[in-house]
Amino acid sequence: MANNRYHRRQRRNRSFVMLCGVLAALIVCCVIVGVVVHKKHASQPDPVAPALAQAASPEPEATQEIVEPTAEPEAAPALAAATEAVPAVEEPALAPEATREARADGADAMVAAPSAENAQKLANEVRPDVVEGFLPVCYGLKTDQKVVAITIDDCNQPENLKQILKIINSYGGKATIFPIGQNVEKCGEILKAAWESGFEIENHTWDHCGLYNVDDDMLAKEIWSQNAKVSQILGVDYQMHFLRPRGGDNRYDQRTHAYMRQMGYYGLAYWTQVGIHSSTDSLMQHLAPGNIFLYHTTDEDLAQLSELVPRLHEAGYTMVTLNELYGLPANETAPLTEKTQAPVLAPYTRMEQTLNPGDYLRDVYLVQEELTKRGFLTAEYNGYYGKVTKQAVMDFQKSAGLTADGICGPDTWKALFGEN
Repeated sequence: MANNRYHRRQRRNRSFVMLCGVLAALIVCCVIVGVVVHKKHASQPDPVAPALAQAASPEPEATQEIVEPTAEPEAAPALAAATEAVPAVEEPALAPEATREARADGADAMVAAPSAENAQKLANEVRPDVVEGFLPVCYGLKTDQKVVAITIDDCNQPENLKQILKIINSYGGKATIFPIGQNVEKCGEILKAAWESGFEIENHTWDHCGLYNVDDDMLAKEIWSQNAKVSQILGVDYQMHFLRPRGGDNRYDQRTHAYMRQMGYYGLAYWTQVGIHSSTDSLMQHLAPGNIFLYHTTDEDLAQLSELVPRLHEAGYTMVTLNELYGLPANETAPLTEKTQAPVLAPYTRMEQTLNPGDYLRDVYLVQEELTKRGFLTAEYNGYYGKVTKQAVMDFQKSAGLTADGICGPDTWKALFGEN
């Protein structure tokens, strides 16, 4: 009996060993199949991986990407090449002599008077209407045609300026550039290439001056020096048509207009819409034919223009220079001559003009200066007609037996300065 139990245990042990062997073989087979399947799938592209990679990589910021046009408008070759180097070009043709009348004041003037026909055309089409005694202050154009003018001020960031001009040019547009004189040198190649491509360059003073709080000599230097520097960079005597004082101040300043007229300018450039003060959607909602946009060269300006310019193009608008907007000839040129000094401000006759709180004007500065001499104004002044100046005017009016309304009209002016 004991022998039988021994044999039964032996048979169970052999069965257990066989079962373990079978299980081991099955495990080995599964491993081999898994390896084969893994290799097969590894050789195929993973459809999920690209999507994950794309999700992990954020879109570039708008300031880093220049939107390419949906269509392929023709681009001017000179500006396109400006991203690398300024191409060699022939000297620009001189403007016809008939378009302007030569000056002969002998004060190193590089200007000529605008033709009466062109000046009248601008006066008829500018908005708002021209104020008697002043050159046109250009907020926009009276028109039903889908044209707008983009203007670019200061030019503190040359690389951004280059990109902005490239965007506008790629959509078949042009723009008007208002560099301050101190920035002309560092933007020289860009400005020259832009001009050769049909863009327009105008005056934004030498160092972003308000003009209303400087003396006559400094006013002349601020305007003349910027124009002289642009002429030097372009290699021609370059007659500008528009001046834009800092911040659009001084718009109806008699002294500034007198010097502009003396130097052959057509008008003072203002604007309809300030770009980055509004969203692109808002700008498009308020878009109208003949509008003038104000931009600078900051990263924010570049980002918004990269959105706005394609949308203007899609809406059927053409982007033009100020000269093109108003139907004026391109800025005239002549062979480059050496510039030594700014022509002095010629005597001019002051019109009666009411000065109001909020004005930035040379005449406000003169009123503040006189009120200070008379003891009515003790605070510092700079040509801005603020609350303190208004109160000083009221105090003077009371002392002079005038209506104390704080507004410096003709009667208050005469009481301060006499008939002269």
